[in-house]
Amino acid sequence: MARPDLLRALELAAAIAVIVAISLFGSIVLSAIANGIAIFMVFGAGLVAGLLGQIGEALNSDSLNTIANVASWALPFEALYQDALNRITADTAGFTKVALSLGPFGGAQPAGAWLYPYVVGYFAVLAAIGLWAFNRKDL
Repeated sequence: MARPDLLRALELAAAIAVIVAISLFGSIVLSAIANGIAIFMVFGAGLVAGLLGQIGEALNSDSLNTIANVASWALPFEALYQDALNRITADTAGFTKVALSLGPFGGAQPAGAWLYPYVVGYFAVLAAIGLWAFNRKDL
């Protein structure tokens, strides 16, 4: 069985790979500057969604929690980050757990068993659409 700290690192690496895949896809259909701006906005949207989820949890707001959940599935790097943060803070207790689980950009949430197959499917869909778009380009 794999070590827990290795799983945490792999989960964070997968989150980075999702950002890279979105960036690579964007580079097919956008110019360099537009792609950089778009990826920055996508990354920011994911981080803000995580923060909204924490605010929604603190305020007991169903609409904020729904927005955060939808954003986590639309941008799975956020769900991977939250699940990795949840695994990292699982063994802590007291104030340290509260401080760490909030995180700088959203909090620790368990993702569930469907996250990993979803991420693989997300990569496959991005690759398929990217190949289709690249084949249509007039080089």
